Amino acid sequence: MTKTYPILACGLLLTLIASVVARQPAAVPANPTLGCRATPAELEANKKVALEFFRTTGADRVALADPSYKQHNPAFKKRAEENKVSDYEEFSELSRGGQWRRPLVPLFRVSSSSSG
Repeated sequence: MTKTYPILACGLLLTLIASVVARQPAAVPANPTLGCRATPAELEANKKVALEFFRTTGADRVALADPSYKQHNPAFKKRAEENKVSDYEEFSELSRGGQWRRPLVPLFRVSSSSSG
């Protein structure tokens, strides 16, 4: 009966190791992913444009955007829909410092309490 315990312990250990290995997240895909047709030069150019987008403002930033630009921020998307303009037109107007007729409505409100 004493020989059974080491065998059971090994079995439990192997089961534990197998369950831990099974829970490991899938490997992160290589960048770029397999099947990507962009050349290394194109990827580098895209990285430069993306970085430049966050370094610039105004007309310089708008020049980096394509007219097929799609807005993903729900507040800006809603405002573009309400003003009946494209996502690009909304982005262009706001990037150049313009204001539309309606102010931006926050998605949530932060209440402030003052003491005194």
